[in-house]
Amino acid sequence: MNFNKTGFGTLALSGNNAFLGAMTVSTGQLSVQSVNALGQTFGTTATGTTVNSGAAIQLANGVNVGNEFLTLNGVGFVGDQSGTGGTLGALRSVGATASWGTGATRSRSTPAPCSSGRTPPRR
Repeated sequence: MNFNKTGFGTLALSGNNAFLGAMTVSTGQLSVQSVNALGQTFGTTATGTTVNSGAAIQLANGVNVGNEFLTLNGVGFVGDQSGTGGTLGALRSVGATASWGTGATRSRSTPAPCSSGRTPPRR
């Protein structure tokens, strides 16, 4: 079974989940507030997390996601646009100690700003 987060609000996942499918954030924000909030992590795209254009994922302080495959397909949540039209990024950290482990990719068609709001160089 897969999970698709839609709607412009923020969905907070704070408990330990035994979820085994893929997580897609289509619109709005997904707030990851515990290490096991995304369920079982197997490091594959079939059980990984995808953040689509117009969406974002936030990691709470101290959350270190391990072997969860991550695909970033956009530049962040459109509801967070600044006065210059930029966003805060598709993957961001609310605190200083959050991290994402292995298996991250991003779309080659659009740059994906990191949690600091800076755009990584294209390779």
